[in-house]
Amino acid sequence: MKSKFLLLSFGLLIVSYSSFAKIWRVNNSAGISANFTQLSTAIASTLVGNGDTIYVEASSAAYDDVNDINKSVVIIGPGYFLNNWTNPVQYNLSPARFGNIYATSANSVRIMGLTITNLYITGNNFSVSRSNIGTIYFWTAVVNNINITQNFINQIYNYYSYAATNVRIANNIFQYGVNMGAADNGLMEYNLFTLAGGYTVNFGGGAFNFEKNIIVSTAAAIANSGNVLFKYNMSASSILPSTNGNQNNITMTNNAVFVNNTLTPLDDQYFMLSTGSPAKTAGPGNTPIGAYAGTAPYIPSGIPPIPTIYDITIPQSTQTGSSVIIKFSSKSNN
Repeated sequence: MKSKFLLLSFGLLIVSYSSFAKIWRVNNSAGISANFTQLSTAIASTLVGNGDTIYVEASSAAYDDVNDINKSVVIIGPGYFLNNWTNPVQYNLSPARFGNIYATSANSVRIMGLTITNLYITGNNFSVSRSNIGTIYFWTAVVNNINITQNFINQIYNYYSYAATNVRIANNIFQYGVNMGAADNGLMEYNLFTLAGGYTVNFGGGAFNFEKNIIVSTAAAIANSGNVLFKYNMSASSILPSTNGNQNNITMTNNAVFVNNTLTPLDDQYFMLSTGSPAKTAGPGNTPIGAYAGTAPYIPSGIPPIPTIYDITIPQSTQTGSSVIIKFSSKSNN
């Protein structure tokens, strides 16, 4: 019965990215029938092709590391911090956890809704969104057209100062910060840098527009920013230029800016703007700034933009040959 339910529920979540694309399920839970038990096996399979979508389902057990995503696929997980909600947003509250994804060599790979300790970006036109990530590494000589949006991230690290060009880092919540390189360029906007422990926003000499971000910690520092244009940002200390609508020495404690302002326990909803927050009018034309602002704001728990089932009732037993009535509650997500 469990296998039938999961097949039914994920059948309701199908998104067509191409009229010829196929949908695949990955689940490593005992007793669950899926196309594959590991994402790495799905990627290696000759059945899975470019343009396909792979759903990695919630599981209490971590999935195996992935050596390389070498096909142009869309990978969708259930989200994270799913037990932080008063009213459930997913029926299964487990994430889809990975230790390492060591490479994304195919062009146009899209990832969303996963929990990853280390993600190594090695392909162009790459997108990762609505995921909980420890560290994102730029891990090859040149990567171009990279979108990192709506994630809960520890840090982004250009380890060898490789060239990461046309990078957009937007609407993320950072626990620490970014360390870029001199050849990097792009846009960082609508991010929230909590910078616990005083980590720096280190631009490495790269050319960036840094706009409509909030830097929370008074111990934070900005480094190697000679090629950076700062506009409409807010900081708890005096580390921003005083021009172009930037604001320094803003009190961030006691719910002055956020509804909670804490990372213990981890809860991304704490960083929604509070009533009367000065960040609500700190942007151009008195518009809001920070991760929950803009045209594509941060989504709590990284809930993917597909319908989800959050409640279900299944009979404990039925008579042979009789109908089985399954009741479930679902919701659409943006």
